[in-house]
Amino acid sequence: MAIYIILLIYILVLPFVIRAVSPNEQTLEKKVAFWGMLAVFLLLALKNTSVGIDTKGYEQQYYIARITEWERWNYVYFERGYIFLQKFFSKLDLSFGWFTALVYAFECFVFYKLIAKHSKDARFSLMFFVCYQFLVFSLSGLRQTLSMSICVLAFLIIERDTVFSFFAGIVLMLMALSIHSGTFAFIAVIFIWFLSKRGVGINLITTFVAVAAGILIRPFMHSFINENLRKTSFDLSFLTSGNVLFIVLLFMFAMFTCYMRQKNQSGKRAINISGESYMDRMILRLLLYTVIGQFIFSGSTIIRSVMYITIYIPAFFPGIIKKYASRSQTFIKMALGAVLLFIFLNYTLLPNQFELIPYKFFWQTT
Repeated sequence: MAIYIILLIYILVLPFVIRAVSPNEQTLEKKVAFWGMLAVFLLLALKNTSVGIDTKGYEQQYYIARITEWERWNYVYFERGYIFLQKFFSKLDLSFGWFTALVYAFECFVFYKLIAKHSKDARFSLMFFVCYQFLVFSLSGLRQTLSMSICVLAFLIIERDTVFSFFAGIVLMLMALSIHSGTFAFIAVIFIWFLSKRGVGINLITTFVAVAAGILIRPFMHSFINENLRKTSFDLSFLTSGNVLFIVLLFMFAMFTCYMRQKNQSGKRAINISGESYMDRMILRLLLYTVIGQFIFSGSTIIRSVMYITIYIPAFFPGIIKKYASRSQTFIKMALGAVLLFIFLNYTLLPNQFELIPYKFFWQTT
């Protein structure tokens, strides 16, 4: 457990260290994002295969792929794109450790680019990444980690808003889909980006109706999934989950912030919240779609597909906090940071989620 606490302490003090070494406020956030994600990469890349509940299984399949003929594809339930990567790198005699290091290097690079481009507070974004599901899932879920990373790269390219960049992003999405089927959820991110970039606001009435509809259609979606896709169990434990409650809290806070600012600027109440920028509209929709996804799919393994939407929240949300006065920002960051730490401790470290404890380096055997 100690190494995860050390990582959090490192992230918390990182801005102070960078300011002392290089007091350039204009490049501060990018430097914090770089050095923070570098530390995350080292933690992921140097871990033993005993860390992460699925890691041993991925390692076993990696070496099976080395001795499996190229024309055989149905010997394991993995998607063909991931099977191809396993065969390609394993047949080059690259060890599983180096293969995972490449995957984690790619993940940390694209997330660094996302934070560096959009985050108004890289430290908060890094804390969010570590404490809210993403780090612990990266330690175990290799296929989805790689697939989500490709989708983040696709998003960054699509954001250039040209015909070529859009089609390039779609090609990357299809590549990600060949690695993990949950990539279908990324279509929602493209839809969110399109509406936000075109200045389409959030309608308050429609928002509440959409959330209510998500709750109401939950049992029907479960029946459809069990009958047509896969057998999976659903329960209502998500209603008390800290992860879900935290996202709902962020959504309500973001809605309140944008609503009050728009009301103060226009002098009247608004049904449509357009936000002050593209980033405002992005975070509102990202949070809305995440809340709806949580209400519909929580309690089953399908909830993991919602992470294809949630992954962008750490980079965009600090823009909401920046709308407040300096003292208020400090209080808000401290309050949300305390909640994130509680979630990480109570829902990840103490229950040893995905068997991330004990952490061992790859050279350790005991």
